[in-house]
Amino acid sequence: MVMESDDHPAVVVRIVQLYGGHAVRIYARYIWSATTEPDWELGTFRPDSRIPTAKKGQY
Repeated sequence: MVMESDDHPAVVVRIVQLYGGHAVRIYARYIWSATTEPDWELGTFRPDSRIPTAKKGQY
């Protein structure tokens, strides 16, 4: 689970491997989203790095 904010919990629904495994793109969806709503991109990250925690106001 990821949190865009306290009022906006989301779940990771898809992880796509990019560039021969040198990066991953993570997609999420709010827990109340209908199945017809598109996933949104959380971001692109290195698979060997920790995903940073958002600071207040960064979402």
